[in-house]
Order: sequence, then C-alpha cells, then structure tokens
Amino acid sequence: MTPAPEHIIILLAGLFAIAALFIISTTLLRRGQQQSNSELWHVYAFEFLIVAVVLLPAYLGTGYLLAAILLFSLRAHREISKGSGLPFNALFLSSYVFSSVLFFTIVIHLLEPHIVQVLLLLSALITSVAFYLTGHKRQREIWLLFLVLLSLSCLLAVVDRENGFLLLLFLYIITESNDSFAYLSGKMFGRKKLFPVISPQKTREGLLGGIIASMIIGLGMNYFFMNMPWLYILLVISATIVSAVAGDLFFSVYKRSLGIKDFPAVIKKHGGVLDIYDSLLAASIVYYFLLLSVF
Repeated sequence: MTPAPEHIIILLAGLFAIAALFIISTTLLRRGQQQSNSELWHVYAFEFLIVAVVLLPAYLGTGYLLAAILLFSLRAHREISKGSGLPFNALFLSSYVFSSVLFFTIVIHLLEPHIVQVLLLLSALITSVAFYLTGHKRQREIWLLFLVLLSLSCLLAVVDRENGFLLLLFLYIITESNDSFAYLSGKMFGRKKLFPVISPQKTREGLLGGIIASMIIGLGMNYFFMNMPWLYILLVISATIVSAVAGDLFFSVYKRSLGIKDFPAVIKKHGGVLDIYDSLLAASIVYYFLLLSVF
C-alpha cells in the first residue's frame, strides 16, 4: 500500500535528520576543517532539490513524471554534446526528441511480456536514425543517450505499476542513501582510495558507509511499508547498490575519456544532471527487471 503523504514526509525528514547528525559528528570529530564542513552542509541543502525534482512529479502522476523526464533527456543530450565537444545539431536533436517521445509513450503502455522486444526494436530505430543523420561520428554518444533513454523508461515503467510511487520511492531512497552516506563517510573516515585513477574522490571507507546505510534504511523501509520477502528484498537492495556504484563509475570513466571532470553544470559546483543522477540511471534498469521477476 502506498504510504500516506504525512508518512512520506516523516520518512524523508527522518533520513535528512540522520544525515544532519552525521555531518554534525563530522564537525565534532574533525575540527578546524571549516571549509570541508561548509561543503558538507552545502551538499546537504542541495539534496532537498535532488529529492524534489524526481519525487514530486512522480507523486503527482505519470504524466507529470513523463514531462519531467522529457526535459531531463533533452538536458542529457545537451550535456553529452557539449562534454564531447560535438555541435548541438538541430537535425539530430529533432530526431532524438521524436524518438524519445515515441520511446516513452510506447514503453509506458507496454504489456510486460513484450517490453524487452520493444526496447530492442526502439534502440535499433534510435541508433539507425542517429547514425544516418550524423554520418557515424557519434556512435559512443548515441549509445550513451540510449542508455539514458532506457533508464528513464524503466523509471516510468516502475511508476506505472501498482503502488508505483512506493516502488520508485524505495529505489530512490536506496540510491540516494548510498550516494549521500558514501560521500559523508568518505569525508569523515576516508583514507584508502577505491579507484584512484577513475574516481580519485571515492574511498573504501566511503563505499562501506554507503552500503551499510542504504542496507539499514532499505530494510527498515521494507519492514514498515513494503512487506516483501526478506531474502528477495536483500537481493533487490544489494543489486541496486551494486548497479548504482557501477553507474557512477561508468560515467566517471566516460568523462575521463573526454578529459573532463564534470558534465556542463546545471547548478554550480554540482555538475550536470548526468553527474547528479548517474547512480539512479544505472540502478533503475536493474531494479525494474528485478521487479518483473516477482510482480
């Protein structure tokens, strides 16, 4: 059963309170690092916007989420084009918008047994049109755009299910908890680099902190709201965390290959939408197909 609005508010407020206590602990244990503490509070405040941008349209309904996702996909196309140094081609953009609308509209009304076949057919359509229009010069960028489309379509398909908002909320809380507490744990305890070449800021301590926090929060949410079998929910949480971390690293590798640190920023100091939501994009695909195996 979908939680009532007041339950959602209490749940999110509780998570933000936990994060605030974490930052306060960091402040007490690492005195004299005012710049670092200020950065943590800045990130904390920005999390409110990150949460609202996805959850508010999803709560209002599938149509609102579809509109938000179309805007997201256009922004993603612009970030990939500018990040890779390629022109923001109007002809390519028009074909991409058309394909995006077609993709989302069909996916959201799909019968579940046919989803894989339709996704494959639409991927062939999108890449074929794009290859033709661009003279085969953007193959890597086109496949990255398709990955974004597939991820966003899976988010739509999750919300379109029974109790879809609750399922999306669960996915979102797992990925955001993992991201946020990995960042906080890394700032607080981080010593050993995880992937120094690919992502110099990530630490093993941060990774462990993110995993522990998202596991505890995910299991707690299942206990109060989801009521799924415990072995299954452990699989879902574990797979979601792994795919979220993999998505973060995948986009880091892509950016390193372009010689850039972040995609063109939508908000200063936080990068583009692909920097902000990279973990969620990857996790949504794995999460949706795990749901298909049970529901």
